[in-house]
Amino acid sequence: MPTTKNDLRRNLRAKRSSLSLDEQRHATNRLAANVAGMRLFLVSRRIACYLPNNGEIDPGSVMAHIWRMRK
Repeated sequence: MPTTKNDLRRNLRAKRSSLSLDEQRHATNRLAANVAGMRLFLVSRRIACYLPNNGEIDPGSVMAHIWRMRK
């Protein structure tokens, strides 16, 4: 069990790196579906996103949806 922030970050980075491309795509699709259905997402006018780094989930499909909704 991680005991510090650095340990936690290192642990999560290792877990992300171990995911296959299919698992990464599945996580991306789940993120997009979950976010797009949230009430807060639907009523918000401005939404911040991040650029993925070190194997983080790619929010690109969510960002495209945001643009299509003109948020």
